Formats: sequence, C-alpha cells, structure tokens
Amino acid sequence: MTRSRPPRAARAFHMVEVLISTVLVGGLALATIAGAGGLVRARAVAADGARALTLAHDLLAEVTSLPVDPPPSAQTPPTGRDAFDDLLDFNAYSESPVADRDATPLPGFAGWSRRVDITRVTPALAPTGADTGIFLVTVTVSRDGVPLARAQSLRTRAADQAVAEGHQAFGATR
Repeated sequence: MTRSRPPRAARAFHMVEVLISTVLVGGLALATIAGAGGLVRARAVAADGARALTLAHDLLAEVTSLPVDPPPSAQTPPTGRDAFDDLLDFNAYSESPVADRDATPLPGFAGWSRRVDITRVTPALAPTGADTGIFLVTVTVSRDGVPLARAQSLRTRAADQAVAEGHQAFGATR
C-alpha cells in the first residue's frame, strides 16, 4: 500500500504568505502606536487648556477685585503689577513668563504669557464717548504665542459704589 503525499504547496506557508502576514501585523502595530500617540497629545493639549484657564481665572479675579477708579491717594501711575491699585491700571498689561503678583515667575510655565485688555462697554444707542461705568475685562493666556484660554468678566462703577455704601450683596466691604 502506497501513501500519497500531499502536494508540496499544501504542506507549508509560501514565502509570499509570510511576507503578507508580516506586513499586515506591522501595519496594525503601527496604527495602534499612532493612535496611542494621538491620545497622549490630546491629553497634553487638554491639560494645557485646563492650566491656561486656571491662570486666566486667577488673574481675572485679581483684576476685578480692584476698584474701577484709582483711590484719591494715588498720585503717580504704578510701574509694576504689585503697585496696581485700580482696574484700569491693568489695561494692556502683559507678562511673560507668567508670574505672581510680586513678579516671582511661576515654575513650569516657561513660554507662557498672559494679557489683560479692558474695554469700556457702551450701549449701541449711547452717544460716542458716553461713560456707562461698565468695563469688559478680558484675560488671554497663551503658550508659545498660541492662545489657549480666555476669561472675561464685566466690572462696574456701580458695584464699587454699592460696596462703599456697605451693601453686602456685592461682597465684602472695603
């Protein structure tokens, strides 16, 4: 009795099949690694955005805590942020690197910057130059020149007057 042997092609993979399977597995591995890299980048961008928003809100709180008009004792314009005593002192203020109020740079924020812009708000029907006593405060935080976060708040002279008169609805009295 003689046994028939299977054809040689049926016994093993051909070199072409091995090559195709290697390319497929390599392509899948590459796609997985690229996807993981994208996830890491997305997390870094989200973390930077959260840090930028925190920096923006911190400076916005500092700016809006000051009265709109300078106190009567103010005689010369302040030269540094720690000397700012009213809201309008912060108009067009920018800092790089990001620092605290006494100009000490915050660690871990190399290449970051913050800018404050203050705009007088006027109603559309008000005469040109009318002073409503309302100001829009905008703080923009950037990293390497790319804006990452913006925080805005309205500030009014009426709030200062209410605080001066002792109304608690606007916060602590001065």
